[in-house]
Amino acid sequence: MAADLWFDWLNGRRFGHDERLRAQVEAETARLAGRLLDHVPLPAGGTLVDVGCGAGLVGLAALARQPGLGVTFCDVSAPLLAQARARAPGGACRFIEAPATALAGVADASQDVAAARAVLAYVAAREVAFGELFRVLKPGGWLSLAEPVWRDEAQAVPAMAALAAGPPDPLKSARHKWKAAQFTGDAMAALTGYDERGLLMLARAAGFGEVHVRLEIDVEAAPAMSWAAFCALTPHPLAPSLAEIALSTAERAALEAALRPAVEAGSNWRTRRVAYVWARKPG
Repeated sequence: MAADLWFDWLNGRRFGHDERLRAQVEAETARLAGRLLDHVPLPAGGTLVDVGCGAGLVGLAALARQPGLGVTFCDVSAPLLAQARARAPGGACRFIEAPATALAGVADASQDVAAARAVLAYVAAREVAFGELFRVLKPGGWLSLAEPVWRDEAQAVPAMAALAAGPPDPLKSARHKWKAAQFTGDAMAALTGYDERGLLMLARAAGFGEVHVRLEIDVEAAPAMSWAAFCALTPHPLAPSLAEIALSTAERAALEAALRPAVEAGSNWRTRRVAYVWARKPG
C-alpha cells in the first residue's frame, strides 16, 4: 500500500508509534467527538454525514447515541475509509471517498447533521467546504465542527526567533527551529491562518442563520511517555517530528537535557485550543 499521510498520522505518528499512548490519545479524541455531538440533535431515523471521517470516530459515536441514524462516512483517504468500514455496523452506513470541498455522492438537502472534527483546518478553500456542508443539509439541519486553532503557535515563532538571535544558546535556537518547522512555512499557511472568528464569518457567509462559536483553551499535564515516543510524535499530520527536524548535536542535547525529565515524569504541560462551531441552516 502506498504511503498515506492521513492514515500514517492517525495510526502512529500522532502518538509516537507508542501503543501505550494510543489508548490515552483515543480517549481524548473520543471526548472531543462527544462534545461536538452534544451541540446538535440526532433525530431518530435521521441522517448524518461525517466529513473527513478518518477511521470513523464521529460517525460511530453518533451511531452509539442514535443507532437508527443513516451515516455517510466521507474522507480523502481510502485506507482510512477502509478502517471506518471495518468498524461500522451494517445497515444504513455509506462510505464515500471525497474531500470536504466536493462531497460527491451526498445529495443536496439530504442530511440532518453534517459533522467534522479537525478537518477544515487542513482545507485551504474553506469557503468552498462550508458551501458544500450547507448544500448537503436539509432545511433546518445542523452543522457541528470542532477544529484545532494553531494561530498562536505560528505567531510565537517570530518572538522565539528574536530570542534565538541573541548570544549563542543551543536551547533557544533548538526551540525556535522546532516550533518553526511544525507551525510555519507554506505547507502550514492554511493550518495556522484562521481562528474561531474566521470560522464564524465563513458559516455566516455560507448562509447559516443561527450560529454558535465557542473557543476552549485548556492547559493540562501531558501524559508521561518515553523520550523516543516524544521525539517521534507530531502535533498534526503536516508537521515533522522532533526527530526529523534538522538540529545540531549541541541543540539536540540541550533540548533533551531541558525536556526529557518532565516528559518521562508526566510533568510537562501542553495547551489545547479547540473552536467548536454549531450552526443551523434556515428552513
